[in-house]
Amino acid sequence: MEGLDLENRLCKQVGSMGTVEGVYSGFEIAVKNEGAFPWASVLHMLLQCDHEVWVKEQKGKLVIVTQASIA
Repeated sequence: MEGLDLENRLCKQVGSMGTVEGVYSGFEIAVKNEGAFPWASVLHMLLQCDHEVWVKEQKGKLVIVTQASIA
């Protein structure tokens, strides 16, 4: 249930600046507007929820990939 709550919070935080998609035990967040994207708040939220975070480039766009930590 926590994953769904986090997904909803991420969607609200990201707004129209990106898209959030649940994948496996994490998320894939595609950044639509790099300049207006709320980088700090999104990354803080993910790290506070014990997600490992990677940033990659896909088709010329930045994508945040996360996975819930196994602890």
